[in-house]
Amino acid sequence: MPRVSTNPDVADRRTPLRLRIGYLLLVLISLRMIQTRIPPMSSWKTLRQAPDQISRSEMRFAEIRKALPPHGRVGYVTDIPSGQVLKNGEAAGRYFLAQYTLAPLQVINSGNEEIVIGDFKEPKGLERVLDETGLKIIRQFDNGVFLLQAGAK
Repeated sequence: MPRVSTNPDVADRRTPLRLRIGYLLLVLISLRMIQTRIPPMSSWKTLRQAPDQISRSEMRFAEIRKALPPHGRVGYVTDIPSGQVLKNGEAAGRYFLAQYTLAPLQVINSGNEEIVIGDFKEPKGLERVLDETGLKIIRQFDNGVFLLQAGAK
């Protein structure tokens, strides 16, 4: 049978040790729970691997931005007719991203400006816009981005 000490000095020394062990176990269990809930840093996607839409838009329009005036108005045309752009979710998203990326330049959803940005997914869309508006290609950039200028209709 274990001996129980009646000496208060011995009992006081044991209690802090038990508390310390309890606190240590509590901390270790908490750390283990946190570790299992947060994925390792290596699984997080970096900007270079999978940039967000705004970063991709900034990369797409980086070169044409250099060719555009720093402020003023430019037109915007795409595969979809200007009157339908805001009714089509994907086309509207591309238009709004172009506006955001090229600010403070005003990007107007129209081919009636002197300088126009062409943002095309398909070559057929470019051909249609050139035929309908009389715009001329000034320069072609990567990813279906064009710098267009008003010409004779």
